[in-house]
Amino acid sequence: MKRSSISDRKKFVDTVSNTLWEHSKLRSANKIPYAGVVFDKEEVKEVVGALYDAFTSRWFALGKHGDDFEKEFSRYLGVNHCILTNSGSSANLLAVASMSELKKLRPGDEVLTPAVTFPTAINPLLLYKLKPVLVDVTLPSYTVSAEELRKASSPKTKGIMLPHLNGSASYMPEIIELAERKGWVLIEDCCDALGTFVDGRNVGTFGQASTFSFYAAHHLCMGEGGAVCTNNEEVATTVRSLRDWGRSLGKEIFDLKKGRRMIRIGGGSTLPDDYEARYIYTTRGFNLKPIDIQPAMGLAQLKKIKSFGKARRHNYRFLLDALSKFEKWLILPRAAEGVDPSWFVFPVIVRDGAGFTRRELVDHLEKGDIETRPILAGNIANQPAYQDIDLVIRGSLRNSGLILRGGFFVGVYPGLSEAQMNKMVKTFTSFFRSRSIA
Repeated sequence: MKRSSISDRKKFVDTVSNTLWEHSKLRSANKIPYAGVVFDKEEVKEVVGALYDAFTSRWFALGKHGDDFEKEFSRYLGVNHCILTNSGSSANLLAVASMSELKKLRPGDEVLTPAVTFPTAINPLLLYKLKPVLVDVTLPSYTVSAEELRKASSPKTKGIMLPHLNGSASYMPEIIELAERKGWVLIEDCCDALGTFVDGRNVGTFGQASTFSFYAAHHLCMGEGGAVCTNNEEVATTVRSLRDWGRSLGKEIFDLKKGRRMIRIGGGSTLPDDYEARYIYTTRGFNLKPIDIQPAMGLAQLKKIKSFGKARRHNYRFLLDALSKFEKWLILPRAAEGVDPSWFVFPVIVRDGAGFTRRELVDHLEKGDIETRPILAGNIANQPAYQDIDLVIRGSLRNSGLILRGGFFVGVYPGLSEAQMNKMVKTFTSFFRSRSIA
């Protein structure tokens, strides 16, 4: 970039970002949200700079910022490959699709997965004609044990789709040992759990593939966005091809005379030998890329991921300590041994026989401006979209039923102030006092 262009860019970015930053501080809200975007002027400058680059280069699609983010996120996580996507749900789709393309999972294969889940963790399995086998979660950690997976398996079991729920995580060394012994594929859904560690190791580094979400409510925000991560080069190449329309990512040849990218095509193709590489499709793919402005924000957010995790852990501990006196009536979240969660939210379950309902407690919190949500889809087998689906259930889904009937969550995200945290505790307490309990 020429010196004058650099100067013009800096002037534009400084002027626009200063204005936007001042306007962003004007917003105020009475509600205490369960999640939100925490950002400062750095994110504003990165986004404005990416906009400037897009308009001056006339290139709005994924580009330099995406390349930089993939490198930095891979370095942070400790994996060889990161492939950006337009959402965590798309990341799940691509992870499953890559296993299908590589014949690691085939139609009719069983895949073990928690009954407490999010729809887009299970929908790709159904799309690729795999058979989800629902297993129960352990409370209060919201995890799945290797023993439960083993008991739910059969000779048809070929994989595990494992969401790390609420930012908590299952104890992965035992699950990895089981999966390797059985020859199963393992996909980690880390959309709720960026920054969570198991025995000091990042989640997302245990399976053949892992997925992340950068939606506004999650640990790192691009507005929308996600990623598939892997240490396996074949999986990475397949995911990238599937993400990019199914385009070939083979070794290319550049024809200097014609100015075209070429590729030597393997056996079975009926295309001419000189066919342009950009229009050779080797997988049955999609278009699931973000635009380059999104990873520009993600790069600024990634620098703060450790401080975000520290704040989430602090807020979790504050609520756990303050609400523990109500555990006769509530199930409060606790991590499995060896797991250090970067909690996505603070999940709560009203116990059966508590003397009040979830609806009564949630209504009280909402009237006190405390935002709540159910715990994902609850037991997915109870959701309307899956009533005509042949979901396999082996064993009891007792805890999944408890979560469906009595579960909800409140926020622990880094944007919550001390005053807001105190108000949450006071609002919980006032509910129990109104019932002459506290």
